[in-house]
Amino acid sequence: MFIQALSPNKYLGWGVMVLYIIATMILPNIGFEHPLYLYGSTGSTALSDMNGARLGAAAAWWLRLYWGCFALIFAVLAHLLWRRGTAVSLKRDLP
Repeated sequence: MFIQALSPNKYLGWGVMVLYIIATMILPNIGFEHPLYLYGSTGSTALSDMNGARLGAAAAWWLRLYWGCFALIFAVLAHLLWRRGTAVSLKRDLP
């Protein structure tokens, strides 16, 4: 929704999202596999027969909180920048 709120044309917004989806498939193959680079990623949680998910569970929850904050920021910005009416100027929507 954030990309659609920023783009002046819905097809341009769709194109940007297609590029994002392709990038999320390609970037891990060229070395960008860290969870801080990939939106919504919680990394790989190490599981053990003795400890269960305790080895990496704390890191996964911190990453969920991190990406949850970004999602909240994107949602608020999308709401504030959403075009109302027929005007297509983004300058009109900026405070």
